[in-house]
Amino acid sequence: MASINALLAHSAELPMEHHLFHAPVPIVQQYDSFEEYRLATDRWNDYATAFASSVPPAMLLVCPGLPHPRDGIHLSLLGAFVDGFIAGEGFGGQAALDFSHDDFFWAFFRLVNLDCLQDFHYLSQLIHPFVGQEVYPYTCRMKGQKEFLEAAEYALKDEGDQERSRRDEEQYFSCVGPHRHSLSRHLTMIEQLNDQFVADKRLWRWIALYLDERDV
Repeated sequence: MASINALLAHSAELPMEHHLFHAPVPIVQQYDSFEEYRLATDRWNDYATAFASSVPPAMLLVCPGLPHPRDGIHLSLLGAFVDGFIAGEGFGGQAALDFSHDDFFWAFFRLVNLDCLQDFHYLSQLIHPFVGQEVYPYTCRMKGQKEFLEAAEYALKDEGDQERSRRDEEQYFSCVGPHRHSLSRHLTMIEQLNDQFVADKRLWRWIALYLDERDV
């Protein structure tokens, strides 16, 4: 509960930085080459521009990602982690420890700690067991609630100088070119028209394929 309260306070009072719920940040493991990954991050940037000392016990039972905790859990290491935890008598050698929900708690702690790049996928992983295939309708209903609308209005007022944001956008796209500006604007329009739009690896791969075929 403390982690959830901290997340709510952070999201209400502090900058969200790279966290775009419907636009997970590309990660290198999703692409066949570094060049594909680099292009995806460039297009994500375009889209984004135009648009304690104690650890909860549940976290200790989650196999860490490597090389960074936010990286996905390596299934090949899961057994070794469990064996090592038990051999080291974690929790004082408590019997019948439950490691079966590693993926659930891993996604939960990435989300509430804002230590992740792909919030949409982690939230989907958390709520899917409860809502089934209704992830999109569920998030749409949440966005229509009074509390969300009030928070969105507050965040919009707190965004600061709109004219400065416009100048920063113009400066950014003056460096990367008008074609990338047009593409990002088009994606922004699609997002506004489609509540189920998610700018993830499927989109960046489709764009890369389309541009490759167009240039042939």
